[in-house]
Amino acid sequence: MENQTYVAYYMQFSDKYTGSLNKYGGLPTHLPPQWPCDEQFDELTFLCQFYCDGKMLSIPDTLCIQIYQLMINDMEDCDIRVIRVPLDAKENTEKYGVSAARIPEGDILFKEVVEEITEKNDWELEDKNGVYLQESKLGGWCPAADEMGDRKFLGLIGDGDAFSPFNWGGVDLFMFLNESNNVDCEFY
Repeated sequence: MENQTYVAYYMQFSDKYTGSLNKYGGLPTHLPPQWPCDEQFDELTFLCQFYCDGKMLSIPDTLCIQIYQLMINDMEDCDIRVIRVPLDAKENTEKYGVSAARIPEGDILFKEVVEEITEKNDWELEDKNGVYLQESKLGGWCPAADEMGDRKFLGLIGDGDAFSPFNWGGVDLFMFLNESNNVDCEFY
């Protein structure tokens, strides 16, 4: 199989929040259509959001995606839920929502743009240029490309190491866009 090139936008998680629309911790900047809840418990906790800028992230009729999870005693307790926020969403001026006490609020910056060159069936963690492919990023190549089916790889958020403030239990969170333009998440 011939090599293909994928553009990746590598994330840097700043420990300060300066008002960036791409952010983690704190509360969302815009309100989801309905606040996500767990059937047994209460509202899910806001973790982070990524705005659709048409370059790094592009989802039709979507202002941003927001990631939520149920937290009990400050520990993750359910699968991740990704919400597509519509273009006409209201700003969260009243500061509604649940924030994670153990995750500080900060900007998600995109300081490095990398062309990842690899073969679709290549399960190596580094591409042909020696770039580590499983750092937190939007876009780029996905080691699970053969398992995606008709879904498009959107990006990944690494487990709580130097590259991420999140604790996914030793695995990375991969995001895919399905044919209904909804975001699926899987851990690898």
